[in-house]
Amino acid sequence: MEQIIIFLVFAAALFYLGRLVYQQFWGKTAGQCAKGCGTCAASSLDKIESIER
Repeated sequence: MEQIIIFLVFAAALFYLGRLVYQQFWGKTAGQCAKGCGTCAASSLDKIESIER
């Protein structure tokens, strides 16, 4: 019984870490500033490029 609980906790931790990695590289906000306030250079560059088009 203890091994099943340990396995479930371990599987949940792997799922959580995998989800974090996925969101970091391939999620909706991939490559954007982590704060989300819109003041970093990455978001400013995106705004400039959208204005130039």
